[in-house]
Amino acid sequence: MSLSTHNYYTSISIAVVVVLVFVSVLTRAKDRNETVRCSVIQLIATPQEFDSKRVQTFGFATIGLERDFLYLSREDANHGIVMNAVLLDLETFEKAQQYSQLDREYVLVEGRFDASHRSGFAPANGGLREITRLELLGPIPTLDKSSSQSE
Repeated sequence: MSLSTHNYYTSISIAVVVVLVFVSVLTRAKDRNETVRCSVIQLIATPQEFDSKRVQTFGFATIGLERDFLYLSREDANHGIVMNAVLLDLETFEKAQQYSQLDREYVLVEGRFDASHRSGFAPANGGLREITRLELLGPIPTLDKSSSQSE
């Protein structure tokens, strides 16, 4: 094998490695920014699975001084069962004036989950940061029994 042929194969090998590394980095960046739909239960039970990922979830919000949480249910919030909740980091959310309107309501939230997010008085269930969507969850339409029976 001549020196020029050896250099050619070396250059090709280096180019392939660079392309593979580049594709790997792009794939990780895409995964990091892709929004995953999950439940509050999944966030609490398997926080490491969702750590640093953008998530969309639903729950019962309590919003106010030192009580920004997304609970699994209204009953959990009423009884202060913070083990069934994740923190909401609303300091970075642009629409601060909507906070009070969403207090004690079921909401849809999109943000980046941080498994290590802690509050001084709350358990270590993690929290949602970089919130880009926080809105009232409308009622779920009920199934009309008469129309389902005729189909």
